[in-house]
Amino acid sequence: MTTFLNMLPQGFHRRRLMVRRLRQWTCVWGIAMTLAIAFSWGQHRDYQALNARLIGLENDYAPIKKLQTELISNRKELAEIHHRETLALQLSDRRSMLTLLGLVTQAARSCDGEVSIRQLSLGEGHRRSSPRYGRPALSTLTIDGLGKSNLSVARFAAALRMTNAFCQVQLKSTAQKQGGLMSVRSYCLECTFD
Repeated sequence: MTTFLNMLPQGFHRRRLMVRRLRQWTCVWGIAMTLAIAFSWGQHRDYQALNARLIGLENDYAPIKKLQTELISNRKELAEIHHRETLALQLSDRRSMLTLLGLVTQAARSCDGEVSIRQLSLGEGHRRSSPRYGRPALSTLTIDGLGKSNLSVARFAAALRMTNAFCQVQLKSTAQKQGGLMSVRSYCLECTFD
């Protein structure tokens, strides 16, 4: 068995231990830094690849985005056109109602004051065929009023038929009514039109 006696000073041992530890830790830190740099470079490369892919997808999406904005503007334009169409139809309906009112007034005037109109009411009738085939529903104009006699009411109904504005003019009811000094006939006519 051999025994060694170390005669070197304590400071020398410390410096040698520190140099040895420094070499060990330098090696560990070097390996760690190399791994960190490799990982970082890999992440950077993945980021560059994903960024390039994103730019490619954005370029592919650009025409779709343009179409989407065009679609939105076209939908707004279409809504505006529908709104204008609705207004135009409402105005044409009002004009046709004024025309009907004028025709009814003209027919009443042709009876030489023997017929008066108390009430006009407009309603939607129905067509026997299905509305799926493009035929609009018929509308009905109901006229309630007073006439001097059955003959004056019949002349009024004939004058309404002569306007050719109505598909059908029907006398729904007539009844004797006392109107002051003389008796009059109350009537209800139903006029059907498109």
